[in-house]
Amino acid sequence: MKKIIKRSPTRVDLAGGTLDLWPLYNFIGGAVTVNVAIDIWTHVELTPRSDAKIKIQSHDLSYIKEFSDIDALLKSPEPELKLYQPLIRYFMPGTGFEIVTSSESPVGGGLGGSSSLMISLIKAFSEMLGRQVASVHGIVRLAHNLECEILHT
Repeated sequence: MKKIIKRSPTRVDLAGGTLDLWPLYNFIGGAVTVNVAIDIWTHVELTPRSDAKIKIQSHDLSYIKEFSDIDALLKSPEPELKLYQPLIRYFMPGTGFEIVTSSESPVGGGLGGSSSLMISLIKAFSEMLGRQVASVHGIVRLAHNLECEILHT
């Protein structure tokens, strides 16, 4: 099966932080965020499998695990999976796959590495499943909603 490789830049907030995101802008009148993409990337390699098994490897978390199927992955309480589970629940691929992720931005570095990784994952799964998101704004909206699920907001 064909390996899908995607990458996305991280960002630096010049002003405003995340104040332009729902629900925060409801509490701050006229919030604006100014940020720029920088040449520090997140990387995703997604390889479809012919069976139901799923393997997830995160270089940043020093995590690697294989699951018998999607249900086993979605039921796992492991904290290393909290970014992956809502995304996989959203796409619900009908086959197994292997994911390898990495980021040039250190975990907790404040450069939006998790958001960038979510964008890379969305692009990879969209391509694998032939379900292209309609626009860049659509990808950002989906990433935002999935991250809200992760944060329970």
